[in-house]
Parts: sequence; structure tokens; C-alpha cells
Amino acid sequence: MKKYIITIIAIFCFILAIALNIIASNVNSTMKNFGIQEYRGQGIQYAYKIADKNIWKLVTYNGETIDSSKTIYCLNADQGFYNSNPSTTKQEYDLSYDLKNKASIPVLPVTMEEYNSIIWILNHTYVQSDTTIPNYKDTLLKNAKIDEETKLTDDDIDVVQQLAIWYFTNKNDEVYHTEEPTLKEILIAKKDSNGILEDYTNIEEKDSARFLQMEKLFKYFVENAKLATEEENNILEPLKNELTNPSAEIQEDSYIIGPYKIDKQNDLPYTVNIKLMDQLGNDLEGKYTLLDTNKQELVDKKIEDMMGQVFYLKIPAQTIIDKNINKVTLKVDGRYTTTKATYWTNSEDTEVQPIIEIEKLQQLFNYENEVILPNYADRNILNSTNIILK
Repeated sequence: MKKYIITIIAIFCFILAIALNIIASNVNSTMKNFGIQEYRGQGIQYAYKIADKNIWKLVTYNGETIDSSKTIYCLNADQGFYNSNPSTTKQEYDLSYDLKNKASIPVLPVTMEEYNSIIWILNHTYVQSDTTIPNYKDTLLKNAKIDEETKLTDDDIDVVQQLAIWYFTNKNDEVYHTEEPTLKEILIAKKDSNGILEDYTNIEEKDSARFLQMEKLFKYFVENAKLATEEENNILEPLKNELTNPSAEIQEDSYIIGPYKIDKQNDLPYTVNIKLMDQLGNDLEGKYTLLDTNKQELVDKKIEDMMGQVFYLKIPAQTIIDKNINKVTLKVDGRYTTTKATYWTNSEDTEVQPIIEIEKLQQLFNYENEVILPNYADRNILNSTNIILK
């Protein structure tokens, strides 16, 4: 009996150790110092206010050295960045969690109603220091229907992203939240490279086109975040290979190969390289024609332009014969980023301003569609072309 009890205790301790290890893997107790700065950017620096309230730039500290390259957001607009001393601009944080793993967080820093909206915003944020996807910023602005020449600085975008978060976490304050999402008066002040300051002025009065673009971007974030679901937030890969079972058929003097379809699952920016290769790995660029779902020729379009649409490829039979091609493969290689959202708090101060540190992590995707080509000599009906059969 005693041996049985000892065994039970041993099993319990083992399970407890595993549970503690799982919890520890989701909690980081490393201490980190964060702070707030009024001005942001390099060279000509900008400071922002909404109404009479600063939109601070959050920074990290290494000793007394300030690092402003990180993308960090406060979750509560009006919660001070200090404990008891209002003049404090630096705060110590010693607990961090993966915000996307809500089960690992003892108390969520946002309500469940807000959670999916916040995650959607964080997934789509533009991070200035990220160089993984060169067109990330351009794609973000295009998605927001900002098709004209951009007037926005990187710091303008950062401010809009912060305000989009506050729209959901400060619903009782009309400075940040209105039923119809719209930006309130945004004030801006510059400090040039010589440190000369200017007074805060209204961006809309100073540059109405710039303010309009900020508002378009703000509405893009808020309106899409309102509709976000947990299922949607979990779909990270922007492109998906639809299983269309492409095949090849001979029509007159050409091979028609397809159907192909590459679905666009979300509007996260990505880069992609699509090639049609023969069985030896030779690139067939320039040797095929792109066709639409009705097998009509498309002019001035590339496969990359056909995301979400059915398409076919046409290759002259003479090319297939001359190059001795018996198999073609559509090869898709791309990259995109996922968002690491680290929630920071303090183990001894539950009233500390909750903050989120954002990092972009590169992800790769690739897939292939292989099609075996029929022998042209075996076609059912020989036509009158002058193709030499080999």
C-alpha cells in the first residue's frame, strides 16, 4: 500500500512539473525598462497630440541609452506611465506573455470582446525596422485605398496604429472612440536636426491631404478589426494552393495546361516568385501564354496578377517537341511575416500601463503543381500543321 501511495505521489509530481514547465515556457520573467518620449524619428523629429493629449513614442532602455527602433504600443490611452511619480518617464517591467496565447495569460489586459480586434490590428501593423517584406508599407496603404502618392511618414503610420488600438480599449472616451470611426483633431509639432521646436498645429489645416490619408488608414484598421474573428486571425499564410488537379490537353498546335488557382486568404503583405519549369528545372518564362478561366489569352498580365482566379497556361506544341519536354511544374515560392506580440506587465504592480511589443518574424511558403504532358504524336486528331513529330 505504501509503495502504491509513493507511486501516486511520484506521478502527481511529474504531472505538476510538466504543468509548471508549460507555464514557464509561456511566461518570461526577464526585467526590461520601457519609457516614453514626446518626439520621434530621425533628423526632423515629430511629436503628436490628439486633442490635448500626447501620443507618446514608447522606447526601451539599455542603461541610460534609449532605443527608439522598437514598435511598442500602450493599451490604455489615459493610464499614466508611472507608479506614484507623474514626472516618471521610465518604467520597469518584469513579466511578459505571448498575447496570442491567451490561455497562458492569468488575466487578459483587454476584454474578450476587444481581443480579436486587437490581434487583427497587431497582425497587420507596419513595423518600421522590419525589412523582410520590402513592399509591406506600400501594400498596407493600397489595402487602405490610399492609391495616390503617400503623404504619410512612418511615424504618422505608427500614430494611426496606436490610435486604432485605443479605439477598442478606450470605448468610453469620445476622444478615441466614436461609433463611426473617424480621427479627431491631430496636432503635430516638429523639431529639426538643430533641435529647434515649433508650436503644435493642426495637421488637417497644415496639410489636408496628409490628414485624409491618416484617416483612411485609421478607418481601414478599425473597420476590419471590428469584423475580425479568431478563425480569421489564425490564418497566417496569405496564399493557398487550391487543389484544382491541373492536367494537359492538346488543342490544335498547342498544349493547354490547367486549371490553376492560387487563393488569397487575407490581405497580409507578401512576396512571391512563380515559375513554370520543365522536368530538368529549366525556366519556361517567355515560352507560355497566360489564359483566363475561359481559356482566352490575357495581355499584359502575369501569373502573380491572377491571385484568387482560375487560369490556364498555353505552350506551343513545337516548343514542347523542340525542348523534349514531358513534364511541367508550376513552382510557387514566397515569404510573409507573422507577428510576435509580447504583452509586458509588472509582477508587483497590477496598475502598471500594459504594453505590447511587436516583432515581425519571416515565414517561407512553397508548393508545386506537377503535370505530365501527353505525347503530341498520340493526339486523337492530327491537324494539318507542319510540326515535325519526334
